Amino acid sequence: MDGGNSWSGRERNCAYLNLGDGRFADVSAISGLDYLDDGRAAALTDWDGDGDLDLFLRNRTGPVLRFLRNDEERGRSFLSLRLEGTQCNRDAIGAVVDVFAGGKRFVRQLAAGDGYLAQSSKTLHFGLGTVEKVDRVLVRWPGGDAQEFSGLEPNQRYALMQGAPAARLLPARSVELPAAPVAARPSSGSARVVLRTPLPLPPAAAGSTGPKLINLWSRTCAPCLEELRGLAARDQDLRVAGLACLPLCLDSTAEWPESEALFASRVAAGRSDLSFAPRLPCEGEVEFLRTVLEHVLARPTDGLPVSFLVDRDGRLQIVYLGPIAPDQLLADAKRYGEKPPLGSERGAFPGRWFSGMPRDLRGLAASCRARNLEEQARFYEALAQEGQVPPPQRE
Repeated sequence: MDGGNSWSGRERNCAYLNLGDGRFADVSAISGLDYLDDGRAAALTDWDGDGDLDLFLRNRTGPVLRFLRNDEERGRSFLSLRLEGTQCNRDAIGAVVDVFAGGKRFVRQLAAGDGYLAQSSKTLHFGLGTVEKVDRVLVRWPGGDAQEFSGLEPNQRYALMQGAPAARLLPARSVELPAAPVAARPSSGSARVVLRTPLPLPPAAAGSTGPKLINLWSRTCAPCLEELRGLAARDQDLRVAGLACLPLCLDSTAEWPESEALFASRVAAGRSDLSFAPRLPCEGEVEFLRTVLEHVLARPTDGLPVSFLVDRDGRLQIVYLGPIAPDQLLADAKRYGEKPPLGSERGAFPGRWFSGMPRDLRGLAASCRARNLEEQARFYEALAQEGQVPPPQRE
């Protein structure tokens, strides 16, 4: 999975039908649920309010979410119950409900979670088949108290409150979901990865003091040249921001003269005052940056261009995959280059973080050593020994 491949994928989903006599029938294919997705979670809920259960499937790979609406019309009855505790926990988690109807007993227990990465609806749904009358409902609340409710009708939704004398009828809910094609969002080909916990770089990799952008490019990569042209056009803004740009060419030594000439004609466009110039990487430099990239992304990647925003103290703050928008880079240089934000302000999504992201520096050191990057391996081993990267924070 670290290589971007499926883990337990290409295995058809399974669905079983309860035959009511202790046996189950495999209906995976006939139900249409036997997708080859890299599935992770299944959640049941009467999403459209029509009295039968619909299904959400959550996958690790695309499509990330599938919604399967149950539209079969079979004339069967149902009963929907929403519990509320007053003496026990408010959500009545742990309650057991018995529905007696048509000479049968239907049992459900209210749970806080019912699958890996999944939570079905907290509303208890009872499929009653051809039953036309509900005799009584018995609720065993968490803590041991039992309470009986009567007067409930099939094909209705009720709220049952602990200690209340009667069930409360809930209004019907109806949702229209017209058929429509799914519009694919165009991919920008770029990604911006803000490190939750900045990663110190060895002095040889961090270079001189001050914020900098380390950019990996090649003469055969059209987006790379276009990106560098965009940076060259904003060279004055980069100077004002105090951001140094370090383009590292991944072409071979034999190809370097052609690459250098292409940079001069396509990027610099004859300018002699450009603040940055390309160079070939030193021995082990690119291999180290790729090792860092695997450490940050938890998977290998070979796409270009790739850039690394390093703050004035030599810590990696942001990784850019694909071309960078100059305005975004300048904003990031201002926010993360000199005095990077700490704690909950670094979140990529709205909300509050309650824990940090510890760095596996010993694991990174081992990866460096496996690539014969001995100096870098010793650097991260020393950091891990000294505890210079803070442990998870409480904010």
